[in-house]
Amino acid sequence: MKTKITLLLLVTITMTSCSKLWYWNDDDTIKGIELTDSNYIFEGDLYKYALEIRIDSLQNRAAYLKEIIGNNQGTPAIEKEFEETVSNLEEASETAETVVVFDDLAGALGRRNPIGPRPPKPSVIPVGLEYILTHQLYKVDLVITDDNGAELGKSEGNLYEVPGSNGMLMYKKIKITNSISDGTAISIERLNNLEQADSYSIQLEN
Repeated sequence: MKTKITLLLLVTITMTSCSKLWYWNDDDTIKGIELTDSNYIFEGDLYKYALEIRIDSLQNRAAYLKEIIGNNQGTPAIEKEFEETVSNLEEASETAETVVVFDDLAGALGRRNPIGPRPPKPSVIPVGLEYILTHQLYKVDLVITDDNGAELGKSEGNLYEVPGSNGMLMYKKIKITNSISDGTAISIERLNNLEQADSYSIQLEN
């Protein structure tokens, strides 16, 4: 069954500092690939954080509507919105429980691992961003735009397995075409191995 969730959120992203990480040769070019603390993002961490922000927003809205109804000020429209909000909250919570973040993979990978974003510390897109890492996704597409909607970068090519990850990690290249600044937004479309499609947008601030 295919489902689609759209999230429009204001979140902040940071990368945790560490030294040299994984290294391998790109099958398509002679260029070597080295994951550092500033050239990749892990999609699962972003997705989980986006869902958590959505859950907080839905919880606040549900509490507000419940209070109105409890004060005998509810209308049919308010009661309908409350029911829809509770349903959306349940769906988002169930989805969040299934999302694999990078910490979940650390032990299974059995080696020193790249460290994913650690929100909500303030930061911007990692300097020198080149790759997006995924887990159990059949497809992922990323587009970076400025506050006017002009494209600054996007993912390209296919998903490839990260050597040494036993099939648990895939990577896709990201090409940055213009400088990243305050107000930049990341839009991500994802399709997991159960053919469940989701999309969400994350706006970044300094």
